[in-house]
Amino acid sequence: MLRDIMNRLTVVSMTPLVPFVKRVNQIRAILDLNDDSQFPIPFMMHSVKILSWNCRRVGKERFQRAFEDILRAHKLEIVVLMETKVPSSQLGNFFSHLSLTMSEKVEPVGGASELWLMWDPTLVTISIHQSIAQVIHAHISRLDFDEWLFLVIYSSLNPSNRDHLWDNLSQVRDNYSHGWMAASDLNDFSSTLERRGRHIDHCNITRKFRERINKCELIDLGYNGPRLTWNNKRKGLTNTKIRLNKALANTQWTS
Repeated sequence: MLRDIMNRLTVVSMTPLVPFVKRVNQIRAILDLNDDSQFPIPFMMHSVKILSWNCRRVGKERFQRAFEDILRAHKLEIVVLMETKVPSSQLGNFFSHLSLTMSEKVEPVGGASELWLMWDPTLVTISIHQSIAQVIHAHISRLDFDEWLFLVIYSSLNPSNRDHLWDNLSQVRDNYSHGWMAASDLNDFSSTLERRGRHIDHCNITRKFRERINKCELIDLGYNGPRLTWNNKRKGLTNTKIRLNKALANTQWTS
């Protein structure tokens, strides 16, 4: 029954509580600007700030204090949490009082972690197009830029389920002609530069991963800070670090 629910196509349209167009018109009236006047650049927003965090300790007070500090310091509009292992009912009020009042959550199914997408509807409009195991498809829109597709991904460790995920991404490439970007934990890596630890021949694995990325015509957006995002926390020769978290986008999104 749960699998049937999670595999069902969900279509939801969200509208900001205070539409950005209304705020623009209010500012125009204050500045006595007519409809043809160029809107002052300082009042326009030029980027969407997104936090994607793979964190298992969201129920801890330490996490909540750190999260509040990060949210306020960076003025985040969209937050993605993965592997929280905490029911949304337990933390819904905490996120709501931080203005993240809209959300979409995929519960863990078939070896894939849960995905939790939250946003502030007064700052950005999000329409959930598809919400299934391993991936959420969300249309992002705001007055100051074209609509684009945001994919929230946590790849299953099960090879068969992972194949289904990449089939889904291939369909996006074939059917979506605009910009799209994925914030992801793909549980995979593309070269030996993205892994540090005991030497094992991963040539076939890395080649297949690169082929999948190329087939979907995606570009790795790179990173700032630590290159390797996952650590098995073992000591000595058994320690392994891998770059599992990536942001990937098509050329329409980057241009």
